Amino acid sequence: MSDTPRTDAAVVSAEYIRREMDYYEHKFILADHARQLERELTAALKDAERYRWLREEEDTIYPYAQVLVRRGVRFSNVLDGEGLDAAIDAAMTKEKS
Repeated sequence: MSDTPRTDAAVVSAEYIRREMDYYEHKFILADHARQLERELTAALKDAERYRWLREEEDTIYPYAQVLVRRGVRFSNVLDGEGLDAAIDAAMTKEKS
């Protein structure tokens, strides 16, 4: 610190202001990140809602979401419900590896 109380007070004030600015800057960064995560979650929930609607539709004879599994020139089976979930999970796992 300096020899004058006025200069000392100014230094203390400047340090306090710097700490406050750092604190609020950090809060704004966190708030922006939280808003981005909220947007991503909203999009993921909407995707899940669409998939569940397709997978669990019960007003028709056949579910809306069906996949025909092709073996060579013929289709070997139809996947829907839990079988469709398992096939999607397997394909996604294979894609990641």
